[in-house]
Amino acid sequence: MSAATDRLVADVLSRRHAVVEASAGTGKTYLVERLVAARVSTGAATLDEILVVTFTEKAAAELRARIRRVLEQSLDAADAPAPEAAARLGVALRTFDQASIQTIHGFCRQALGDHAFASGRLFDEEVADSDAQFERAFQDALRDARTEPELWGCLELWRSEGRSLERLGALVHRCLELRDPIVPAFEVASVDAAVAALPPPREAAEMAAQVSGRCRDKTRLGLELVAAVVEAWRGSTGRPPFERWRILRGLWAPSPEQMTKSDPIPLLYARQNLAKAGGRDSRIPKLLAALDGLAAAAPGVEPFVAARFAARVEARIRRPQREAGVVDFHDMLAEVDRALRAPGEALLAALRARFRHAIVDECQDTDALQWGIFRRIFASGDEGHSLVLVGDPKQAIYRFRGADVETYLAAREELLAGQAPFQLAENFRATAPMVDACNLIFDQAAAEPFFRGAIRYERPVACGRPDLVFEDPERPEPVHLLALQ
Repeated sequence: MSAATDRLVADVLSRRHAVVEASAGTGKTYLVERLVAARVSTGAATLDEILVVTFTEKAAAELRARIRRVLEQSLDAADAPAPEAAARLGVALRTFDQASIQTIHGFCRQALGDHAFASGRLFDEEVADSDAQFERAFQDALRDARTEPELWGCLELWRSEGRSLERLGALVHRCLELRDPIVPAFEVASVDAAVAALPPPREAAEMAAQVSGRCRDKTRLGLELVAAVVEAWRGSTGRPPFERWRILRGLWAPSPEQMTKSDPIPLLYARQNLAKAGGRDSRIPKLLAALDGLAAAAPGVEPFVAARFAARVEARIRRPQREAGVVDFHDMLAEVDRALRAPGEALLAALRARFRHAIVDECQDTDALQWGIFRRIFASGDEGHSLVLVGDPKQAIYRFRGADVETYLAAREELLAGQAPFQLAENFRATAPMVDACNLIFDQAAAEPFFRGAIRYERPVACGRPDLVFEDPERPEPVHLLALQ
């Protein structure tokens, strides 16, 4: 790695909190291991006072091995460290088994086990096989559906549209895994409010007349179908939730007699063509907003069915867990978060006494719950604890492994307090032509740049190994772009 990266270590350590943004091949792991070694050798912290977190067991194992190796290299360096530094490094190596270099789930499990009294948990809780638990609970929910009209109606509707039970299981599993509310949710009050915001059918028909050509008839038909659904909804007060929700299905799935299969669904078709009418009628924007509100309040098949089965499956999982003292991986995070906020804050005090510094690798994969834990322990107190986030935010926009770009951006803003993040600016894994080609593809100054949101590519990386050459006599181009017609 370069001297620039080594200088960056000193710059990061000069701040209490820091964010280091990187690209592939720029040396994130190198930076993390050097940060740990520098804190230990300078006496800023002992190894057991440093928490290093990454997001897979494989990455944690690799990071653990590399940190141990860099501690050994620092101790054995030709220009031997000062006696005090050598002594600190020696202690770190002798006590390396006590180092906390692990996944976030491993850290939470350790916190609950080591501080059972403070967290209000059992000393030796069993960690469940989440997948096996889910499968049993999902099969139980399918059996429950045979005797419960609403669940059975959901199941019949799901299968009547050609969807498999395997697809339903995968969807429900993903919803429970993310732990976020399933949206749009079916709430009667929200539908009522959306219905009340719609103009009378005659007024809507007048606005449909602003649409030109053949689209006018289709737009009128779409609005008529919306009006029919609204009328049926208003007359369904007091009926069971599933029956009321099925009325809203007309917004998304008209009968073949009403519209050919090749045409879009009525609500979206009406909205699309009304939007094209533009400023021909000053009432159209209000109608568009009302249609959007109705669409947001009327969940389709997948969110409606998934919400009902997810609630049942979760209940089937939680009850035996509580009775047997079993937790799953997400439970551990939720329990740590709860215990950190409990009256008296016993767990918070214990963890702050145990750890003084934290480094979170692959921080773009941190969700709101995980960030809340790190923030409360290392960034919300005034005892001098420090937190360093290291990651590649460009990956977060794709939500790899549940990445949450909004959480990352909020964490970055809070930690930096107006300062710019540090950058790892040299790629040590690719040849210079490959680096140049990637920089051209991601050029932020392009007419239509690849990155258009809060995550940007404004500081292109340079090649850190100009001597690296792709050994091929034909010298192929580093990147080929294909235009698919």
